[in-house]
Amino acid sequence: MKSTTPSGSAIAELNSSAAVTMVGSVPGVDVWESTAVIRGELPSLPMLPELPARGPGADMVGRTMSLLAGVSSEFAVTTTPTGWRLAGHLSAALPGSMRRAGAWLGEDLDAAENSFADFTGCYKVQLVGPWTLAACVELPNGDRLLRDSGAVADLQAALAQATGEFLAQLRRRLPKATFLVQFDEPLIDRVLEGSVPTPSGFSAYKPVEQPNASAALRLCVKSAQASGALPGAHTCATSAPIALLREAGFLFV
Repeated sequence: MKSTTPSGSAIAELNSSAAVTMVGSVPGVDVWESTAVIRGELPSLPMLPELPARGPGADMVGRTMSLLAGVSSEFAVTTTPTGWRLAGHLSAALPGSMRRAGAWLGEDLDAAENSFADFTGCYKVQLVGPWTLAACVELPNGDRLLRDSGAVADLQAALAQATGEFLAQLRRRLPKATFLVQFDEPLIDRVLEGSVPTPSGFSAYKPVEQPNASAALRLCVKSAQASGALPGAHTCATSAPIALLREAGFLFV
């Protein structure tokens, strides 16, 4: 079996002072134009763009949940005035929001393949991490997934599987690239401190203990590494838990 372990040269390239990239989201609605700009402006570390201006499903949460819905339809979500909510049933037919998100992601991958099919360097992709997903996505009753530890555990397992399947899909399209997976966790500080508000706004969900938080993040790290990718984390949290992210095994923050 061919090894999928990232080469030393790939890691050295990541550590190079010349490796310039973007967080993920870019303005506009034309992914072909965005990909062409990325190819020209970010030759040392290009990335798969997210274009949230296209609408729900093109945002980072909608895109990641569409990948989880591909693992199991129980993770299909629909839009609500406050964000995303589990559709609440198992069905072969995904909600329109998930079909739209999948179509946009397919177009994004087509554009990436068109520009980077022969690319031999490091290529970055982004997924939302388990704790921000749990803080953003609602259960069918309107509570956040954080309320239900069983649902959170199922979400984490599905994210690990979806990560592997997403990377396999990317590798078919960009066979010569080394992949960096950036797990976005903008809400992890609020999850850890217990400040994610309940629907009423009068209380908050209890804080997640650090060992549990770390275990879920390590699962992301392992799923990326098992597919030969370099795992990292991004957070714009006010009190970013850098030590926790390093302990989980992320290679870049």
